[in-house]
Amino acid sequence: MSEFIDEVKALPDSVADAPYQRRAKDFPNLAEMDQTATRKTLKVYSALREKAQLEGYSGIAVRCWPDFFTDYGCAACGALALMNEDKVPCGCEADMFGVLSSLMAQWASGNAAFNTDLVDIDPVSNSVVFWHCGQAPIEMADRDGPVQATIHSNRKLPLLSEFALKPGRITLCRITQGEGKLRLMLAGGEMIKAPLAFSGTAGTARLDIDADCYRQRLLDAGMEHHTSLVYGDHRPLLRKVAQLLGLEVIELT
Repeated sequence: MSEFIDEVKALPDSVADAPYQRRAKDFPNLAEMDQTATRKTLKVYSALREKAQLEGYSGIAVRCWPDFFTDYGCAACGALALMNEDKVPCGCEADMFGVLSSLMAQWASGNAAFNTDLVDIDPVSNSVVFWHCGQAPIEMADRDGPVQATIHSNRKLPLLSEFALKPGRITLCRITQGEGKLRLMLAGGEMIKAPLAFSGTAGTARLDIDADCYRQRLLDAGMEHHTSLVYGDHRPLLRKVAQLLGLEVIELT
């Protein structure tokens, strides 16, 4: 990461101009963010995009924490969001299997994918919340609510996207290493119309089984907390892909 960050630092500041204009069309409050840190995030995006193009990457796993905050003074999240929108999935926290899962979900659906955290399970409302700092592709935004720029909840630096996910049918998938072997987790549900549950990008969903049952099945399967999310029901195709790859399928819903 230190080598990559040095490469970003060496880029001219002008590489942030085009992505800045792109984000300014989406986020009415972009000018209110710390402009130095914002442009650093957009330089990171330019560097990631160039690396993907020159070296032929279909996706990139990035160790975002704490390197970008401590070594460069910005959040990586906004850069990863733009890459996700470009359909070159980028996973934070060095989650390589999250990137592979997002690629599978993206190829199956034809839509951009979002590598999420499962952060809340409410048995009373029978709902779950999928979130990650601020890197969901903007095509997932619920346009009836605020769509804007924000800062990282811990380090208080930009650039992150902030919006609630739009309602609609969703597919969840994850290539998991639980129990010491590669398997494919699949689940389905409905993203519901709800206020933004946490800062960044998040969506409240009702899955095809009760929320508490989903929690128990997730724990019993030894699953990681990350899962890739796309809109639509693409489990039939993903089951076929798993069969071709020799992956056991875990149906959580």
